[in-house]
Amino acid sequence: MKTGSYDPQDTFGSGLTDESDRLDAQALLSAPAELDTLAALGVPGRTIVEIGPGTGAFLAQLVERFPSHAVSGLELNPDLRRTALERGLDVTAGDAYALPYADASVDALVYRFVFQHLQDPERALAEARRVLRPGGAVFVIDVDASMWGAVEPCFAELASVQMKFAQAQHSRDGDRLVARRLSRTMRAVGFPQAVTTPYAVSTDTHDVQDFRPHLGPERLAPLVASGELSLADVMVATRAWDQLVAHEAPWVLLLGFVVCGRLALDDISDDNRSLSVRRDHR
Repeated sequence: MKTGSYDPQDTFGSGLTDESDRLDAQALLSAPAELDTLAALGVPGRTIVEIGPGTGAFLAQLVERFPSHAVSGLELNPDLRRTALERGLDVTAGDAYALPYADASVDALVYRFVFQHLQDPERALAEARRVLRPGGAVFVIDVDASMWGAVEPCFAELASVQMKFAQAQHSRDGDRLVARRLSRTMRAVGFPQAVTTPYAVSTDTHDVQDFRPHLGPERLAPLVASGELSLADVMVATRAWDQLVAHEAPWVLLLGFVVCGRLALDDISDDNRSLSVRRDHR
């Protein structure tokens, strides 16, 4: 879903299969913790829509975890959407700023690693609010790069590479600090009960190789092609990854956040919907 700093064509320049494999591995690692958090927060109603499901890696797990809900996805990018459809998932075309649903027609919306790429989070959340039923909820799963986790042994030489990585996303109107802002943005557009809940995955329960989609050097390749990172930067990242894997007792913890905004059961209307983005501005 190209809605800002994530351009699938750049990311899977070496092939959609490689990007699909990366997204599958990423979801395999952290989706169980994310789904546990959603369940603990309470997913209302009977309909769930994932906005920007990409190839469907997380959407497939949503379907399995919430069998009593009708689960579907909305994906803008046709290549990613085609892959999700090939998995047998219910995915239609659309984007976060113009949801193709009637007012007050959806129970729950899920955005996984989407908001860090959005140019206008407030606009997307206002549109989410428009389509949610009273009692409905929006769940945003995302990151804060300053609280991303921990690695032992750590590698000081990686700091400049990580900074360049974050700056590259920022230059494309992305925001790798988005998680810290989301609850306040949700309250501003009419979700008064917005709360932030952390979740974590670590090598206490996973093999260090499972963290390669997040920490491995391959994720830097698109930025080399665009000139935002050098081959020397990739060599630093590759050397650090190899040393981490070879260490006798490596330890990794990745920290993420689920930010939930929920509407009251008596939330009704026309006046309340005035915060939503007018369609003539889309």
